[in-house]
Amino acid sequence: MSVKYPKRTLKKNLNREKLAIAAVITFSRNGYPNTPLQEVADHAGVHVQTLYKQFKNKEELAIAAAELATEKAAVALAAAAAAGNHAAGAALAHMSQP
Repeated sequence: MSVKYPKRTLKKNLNREKLAIAAVITFSRNGYPNTPLQEVADHAGVHVQTLYKQFKNKEELAIAAAELATEKAAVALAAAAAAGNHAAGAALAHMSQP
């Protein structure tokens, strides 16, 4: 199935990722309860309305941010484990357990 508007879809996906990255940074710096969504949007370089188009609420944004951070950590650990870091390999194995 082809995407009807590929450029619009790409921009939407990029904005969503920028917002999740900005949320990781601002939530870790200020704490979740002390970070207004306007600050996340400003850090991502988008209007706050763009944030609300991508995420229903702050909780949904926090979940996306946590998923992104976990994904990036797993990639970094896998790279370290592949390079022979046994502690990283053990941490990665622990992360993949239910």
